[in-house]
Amino acid sequence: MNRTLKAIVAIMLLTVVFTSFTREDVDNLKEKPTKGILNGHEWVDLGLPSGLLWATCNIGASDPHQAGNYFAWGEVETKEKYLWETYKWAYKWGKDSEKLTKYCLDSRDGYKGFVDSLTMLEPCDDAATVNWGLGWRTPTIEDFEELLHVCKWDWKEEIIHQSIGLPLIKNWGYRVTGPNGNSIFLSPTGFKCPGIHDSHIGNYWASTLKPNELYHGAMYCGLTFWRGGDPYIYYFYSPMYGLPIRPVCSAKR
Repeated sequence: MNRTLKAIVAIMLLTVVFTSFTREDVDNLKEKPTKGILNGHEWVDLGLPSGLLWATCNIGASDPHQAGNYFAWGEVETKEKYLWETYKWAYKWGKDSEKLTKYCLDSRDGYKGFVDSLTMLEPCDDAATVNWGLGWRTPTIEDFEELLHVCKWDWKEEIIHQSIGLPLIKNWGYRVTGPNGNSIFLSPTGFKCPGIHDSHIGNYWASTLKPNELYHGAMYCGLTFWRGGDPYIYYFYSPMYGLPIRPVCSAKR
């Protein structure tokens, strides 16, 4: 084979190689940041199949080891008491007291038979979106399930603060490590409810509402774990409890 023919064959082979790359392949070759800031709040890329980005802190916290603010499900502000009487979407007067005025799946729970069949928080009722701005939201149950099934969960003690001459301040919690080696820290945050505040349990709201298959009404989804125990999806039977929220944002950046 002469040199000219060899050159032609080489060019043809290179053409096949380059044209076989899609736009997605080219984009994936570019180095993408694994941490960043959205609306003043830090996110980290855990290398999840969905590409979802997780916040490094809870709403109202300045450190991953802090609980931050507590919210009733579907509320965007904190409050002193977490009761049915103070729940935003509960009708509070007369015989229909404690009947729901939004996010109701069964007429027996709704004010005057009200039903809207909403099973996901609307942005205006999402504490993550309202407090941190567009792009941030409360995780869905599917988001938490991905975190449970794809990531490595290590229960460990971490140093929160260290000052000269003062004892170490430590906190136990889960270090959740994604496929790419990046991680977030989830603390046992407890929850707020009349007469109860157990700091040995970790609770985080999801934005998902599921029908209750055994009784009428609905279940309010979240992530739960005890100190050192396996994390799992939990279904709350009341939205009035005060739980923290660990926001997520889109992979588009």
